[in-house]
Amino acid sequence: TIAQDTEGRSLRSRDAAHHLLAPHGLLEGLHRLHDDDNLVVDSFNHLLDGLTADHAEDAEADMSGIADLFDRALTGFLENAFNPDGEVHERKSPVEWPERGLVHELATEKGWTLRRDLEKVLRIASYLKAGDDRALPERAEERRLLLPFALKGLAGLYGEDSDEYRQAVYPLFNGIVQRESDWFSALDEVDRSARMIRGRGCNLVAIASRNGLAIKAVRYRKGADAVLYYHPGTGYVTVQAGKRKDGRPILNLERVASRLRTAEEFKRGRTKRTVKDADGVGLIAGWFLHQSKQLLNRGSPKAPEIEPTALSYPELMDIMKSDLRPEEKIAEPFCPDDRCLEADCAFFALRLPNCYAHRKNLRSTPDKGTLGELFAEKLNTNPSPPRKKSGKKGKGGSGKGRE
Repeated sequence: TIAQDTEGRSLRSRDAAHHLLAPHGLLEGLHRLHDDDNLVVDSFNHLLDGLTADHAEDAEADMSGIADLFDRALTGFLENAFNPDGEVHERKSPVEWPERGLVHELATEKGWTLRRDLEKVLRIASYLKAGDDRALPERAEERRLLLPFALKGLAGLYGEDSDEYRQAVYPLFNGIVQRESDWFSALDEVDRSARMIRGRGCNLVAIASRNGLAIKAVRYRKGADAVLYYHPGTGYVTVQAGKRKDGRPILNLERVASRLRTAEEFKRGRTKRTVKDADGVGLIAGWFLHQSKQLLNRGSPKAPEIEPTALSYPELMDIMKSDLRPEEKIAEPFCPDDRCLEADCAFFALRLPNCYAHRKNLRSTPDKGTLGELFAEKLNTNPSPPRKKSGKKGKGGSGKGRE
């Protein structure tokens, strides 16, 4: 728990199944299963009670007994509490099981051997039955945190044949299956609708989804350096910067924060308003920049009081694109194509390189209605910018932005 809160690290194991059966994974699954936090707390307390009872026994664990217990508990859940309907994701070929238990016979009988939402728990059940080291993490202290040991503790507390035991155990398995189903749905969404935006040595992936697991899915599927996530139901927005090997952010969220906060003010009709400390840490203009500078968001399940963003998903992508591509102008409606608003522009005080690029392009573009414009359209090409004069620079210096 301390490592999770202070370092963002849980298990050191690289096996996703181990994380799925650990407290942080089970808690995520329960949250995806229940809208009522009280039900989440009740189920998670059962998990903690089981782990506490197991740790109270100093005797060395009987792994053969734990394997049989896990097999029976998972079989009971699939027979009595599992809902096989809804969206089903399947593998192209079945997973090889080194050992079969009651649950594998049931899965074969029901035609569930290809289901992705059952894949990891069936694999762990098989590994446990086979005495395979891959069933559990290498570190002893991590093994004792996983669900199989919680089942042992709960069986000791309530008795394996009791209703109390089943009421404690089945929701935990249900949370696992729900989380896995949502995960594969998120992967499908990423394949269908994720958008890649490249620039400044960063690959940012944008995704609009009601499934929060889409944030992890774009990193897994697309190898994203940074992520823009938009929830179309709530209007919540999350921007993750990603980390370099030395721990520094890949995406500069201070720059991004100043742009998004300014765009937010623009959309709310305050076009000439300058946002104070636009790139600052904390909650400014409804956008919260974390002190780590790895996370920027507007609203979240933890901050439901924050008003949803006034920016649409395409506008959010346009603002992100303007940061990653400073040589391009900011998109409309924030910046007109045919003129520079200068002091009347919400972005003017930021002195962005995009603004310099836009003004430079306007100076090299022929006026409307002139022969220059006519020939440019016929040739379907932009006229060459005027040659730079030697000697002193004109009024206003180079006009380059500060970024």
